[in-house]
Amino acid sequence: TFESLVRRVKTNIREGFRPALFCLSDLYALEAMNYFRDQGIKIPQDLGIAGFDDILYASLSSPGLTTVRQDMKRKAALAVDTLAGTNGVGEGDPASGKAGGTREYGRRIAERGGMSAKCRTQ
Repeated sequence: TFESLVRRVKTNIREGFRPALFCLSDLYALEAMNYFRDQGIKIPQDLGIAGFDDILYASLSSPGLTTVRQDMKRKAALAVDTLAGTNGVGEGDPASGKAGGTREYGRRIAERGGMSAKCRTQ
């Protein structure tokens, strides 16, 4: 629950740690930012928060949310190729459930105010 997470974060802050939270999506990260702020925890001074997806609201929040931006066109093309069995590596058969290996697609960090420098370096 958020309540137990808040207790842990506050304990870490009291003990001199600078905790950070990485969320599965920007929407979860933005919800967490609002919840922790309502509990008196300062973002990013007390708690660093980062998300995943780089949605529009990540840049509009205050502080701005640090997030992972994906190359969605490349990711979609790889998904279609994999499902069609034309994954370019000569392996994998979607019908048999055999994986064709790991594929990389472009991603990068959109660094904004949601993470302090201290959180990023520890």
